[in-house]
Amino acid sequence: MALLALVSMALVTACGDDDDEVVPATEEATAAATPEATAEATAEPRAEDGRLEQLQANASAFGYQIGKRGGTLTSAILSDPLTFNLAIATDATSSGVVGYLFEGLTEVSWLTNEVEPGLAESWENSDDGLSWTFRLREDVRWHDGEPFTAQDVAFTFDRIIYNDDIPASSRPAFTFRYLNDEGAWEEAGMSVELIDDYTVRFVLPVPFAPFLRAMGTAIYPKHILEQAVSDGVFAETWGIETPPEEIIGTGPFTIETYEPGERVVLRRNPNYWLTDGEGEQLPYLDSLVHIIVPDIEAALAAFRAGETDVFGLPGRDYAEVYSFQQEENFTIHRRGPGFGTTFLTFNQNPGTNPETGEPYVAPEKLAWFQNAEFRRAVSHAINRDVIIEEAFDGLGYPQWGPISPSAGDFHNPEVRRYEYDPAAAMAAKAGGKAAATKRVASMISVGHLPLQGMKLLVRMAMSRSRGESMTRQATTPAALQPRPILMVSACLPWAPAFLNSASTLNATRGRYPRSSSMVKMGKNMAMGGSITAITQASPR
Repeated sequence: MALLALVSMALVTACGDDDDEVVPATEEATAAATPEATAEATAEPRAEDGRLEQLQANASAFGYQIGKRGGTLTSAILSDPLTFNLAIATDATSSGVVGYLFEGLTEVSWLTNEVEPGLAESWENSDDGLSWTFRLREDVRWHDGEPFTAQDVAFTFDRIIYNDDIPASSRPAFTFRYLNDEGAWEEAGMSVELIDDYTVRFVLPVPFAPFLRAMGTAIYPKHILEQAVSDGVFAETWGIETPPEEIIGTGPFTIETYEPGERVVLRRNPNYWLTDGEGEQLPYLDSLVHIIVPDIEAALAAFRAGETDVFGLPGRDYAEVYSFQQEENFTIHRRGPGFGTTFLTFNQNPGTNPETGEPYVAPEKLAWFQNAEFRRAVSHAINRDVIIEEAFDGLGYPQWGPISPSAGDFHNPEVRRYEYDPAAAMAAKAGGKAAATKRVASMISVGHLPLQGMKLLVRMAMSRSRGESMTRQATTPAALQPRPILMVSACLPWAPAFLNSASTLNATRGRYPRSSSMVKMGKNMAMGGSITAITQASPR
């Protein structure tokens, strides 16, 4: 099944026609003038045009620089955190803020996408992939000074993640589904065995390829939370009313203050275990400040006013903001394809609404949606290049499977493609399916994008496919009741096409050489020397 477009999420230094070359870290590169934002200059090269290869080359050439202690990094968030309890957090704001306080046994490199040691310094596994033994770091302390040990690891999994009374957000990642000896599906967790204070072994019911990546899940302090778990009040623990000093983790920052509706301030952990190449303790930054704003427009206004140091730029604003880089002292960086996907789905649920007695999907539509030829016809009828060009201003990538090219080894570029082909689309004419294809915009279910917005994209692509012109205009989402969707298996028959809804780029204040300007995202964002350079370069 085909992806319409994988949008460019960006952390790339963008300066005109030389974007396709890997530029070394030199002062000359920094001094290059910023050209005006033209259609040619601002267009995002496609994945096939070498952008991915360029990013990989940049990653290979990248080298960390020793930074200087001090400074504050300020960013905007679009809502207040709902909880400071990361174990039950399901919203991005809570996870993004509190994520700086906690760590897992492993972490995935922001640069190479490879698994690296975290709270575990090493690990080994059995040949069958079922047994994994982790050796923990012995120099890690919780924020209150207590030592981190294997007891905390066992507590996290046995008493929190696998506790049915706790809505742990990470539980699905550690619930393994497999066929038992009788051929029936079964679900089971893994066992946790303490070898000694700094060695822990996990035994899985079946091999699980991304297990090491999953082990990046946060570990929680047994000495702080055990009583709350035993009393059955863990889900009410560490709410936003909790005094900040009571939120205890092992991460590089602690919560200093939280002012609802205003800001969250994180303070450097003076006893953090990680050091740089010269043995200096990280993080370099003294604090992180998250100002709370109502919407993306307010976040952009704050950035342009110099109130924040970094901003995730939607692709729709790229052309407008591009020309202000030099005048307002910031740089837009493109990070290549994003991980997120917006997709069209055909609801194939044959069930009936128990309250109304009506089928979830009308029988004639259900017949279309369950027909593979119909789904292929829809995919062939969508001109992805038109969507990338006109809806995303060229800031996108075509994608042909559910896995983004950003996923590295998990992405298979050789999947079958259902490219734009009007003749193939019309091959579904028999049985009235051609009419159904033309009416597809009114029958689709959509993930991660307002329904009317996706309808407009499909109509745009289909109208251009027929040689018609179409002017984009604002649409008002209809008040539609969601219908339960049955996701059926085998080759994603429920999804004829996927689409990233907006191109996200990162703008950072200050200018510096592009190949040394890769900013570490997530927790690591606050620890790279290049971040200090950004805050020091800021005129604020």
